[in-house]
Amino acid sequence: MSRVILTLLTLFFPISIHANNNTITFKGYFKDRKDSLDNYRVYMYNNVTRQKDSAIIHDGAFEINCDFIYPSRYLFYTEFELRKSGGFLPLAILVDRPGRIEIQASSNSFATSAISGAEANKILEGFLKELAEKLSVVVKDKKLQDSLKQQSTAFPLQTFLKPQYDKLLSQYPNSYATAYILDKYSLYFDLSTRESFYNSLGQEGKTMPGAVDFLKRLDTERKNLAGNLAFLFALPDSNNIQHRLEEYKGKYILLDFWESTCYNCFVELQHLKEIQAKYEKNGLIIISISMDTEKEAWLRMIRQEKMKWLQLFDKQGAESIGKWKYGVREFPSIFLIDNEGKIIASKLKGPPLDAILERIFAVPN
Repeated sequence: MSRVILTLLTLFFPISIHANNNTITFKGYFKDRKDSLDNYRVYMYNNVTRQKDSAIIHDGAFEINCDFIYPSRYLFYTEFELRKSGGFLPLAILVDRPGRIEIQASSNSFATSAISGAEANKILEGFLKELAEKLSVVVKDKKLQDSLKQQSTAFPLQTFLKPQYDKLLSQYPNSYATAYILDKYSLYFDLSTRESFYNSLGQEGKTMPGAVDFLKRLDTERKNLAGNLAFLFALPDSNNIQHRLEEYKGKYILLDFWESTCYNCFVELQHLKEIQAKYEKNGLIIISISMDTEKEAWLRMIRQEKMKWLQLFDKQGAESIGKWKYGVREFPSIFLIDNEGKIIASKLKGPPLDAILERIFAVPN
């Protein structure tokens, strides 16, 4: 009898049945200041699925419903926080399936609200808490820092953190949270270790959005190993004139990916000024490529810092040269390219960069 009823419901109410099975319900409750928050809005947005919505707080509660499209991260902020401080730190929730998710909201710090009903988010929160504890141990222990640096100058935290990642992959090989963590939090490890992490994912885990991006990044990094030809690109300068990398073949090139809001980029910028003054006569070409999203911020920094070498502006999103052709994940990110167009080294800055340049141009200290 129940099967007959279900069949009839499916025939006559297919839209409502589908919506119910594929809906995410975010139900929030404020633990404090209930009355004073009424009539303010809570906003939800998702930069990946392009979804956005809002709900009015009533009796200290709110509810937002949206379609589940595929595993992704949903972000929330409140109108009262925006008005109070002029900005907001979003509450982020990792969602891997339709269903009901409850938010025990805090009016003092909405971003730290307690979440229940989101399994992927629970895995992520637990992992990041343990990761923070491990990193805190390293920060406080100078002897441990020195010991880790002796093991590997490029990836000093690799052996210290790897057991935590192995444990995650063993427990949740098919979770969206695991794929997300590998994509966003695996820069502590060298390429071969990250490849082993990907291979440890389950069959379903490898289909998750984060794992797909992670694999693309690994492939990009392989293509940018020393000895490989640098990817040839064309990007505009501040006057919108296109410049092609191949125009500088026969020259040594320092390729610098940066952002105007990055403090480490500002520090390395002063170093690049010294490099230009020292090696310009030797024919070294410096090309800085801004990965800013706001073009005006890039132009303002160029003027302010009097950056006299070639300045180019990267493409955005899926067409980004830095992100998808050179595998840039952190700033600044510097590549050295030889006079045959081959990559000499990457992820350079400070003394290691100076040492390679001195060797290339045979300049004594």
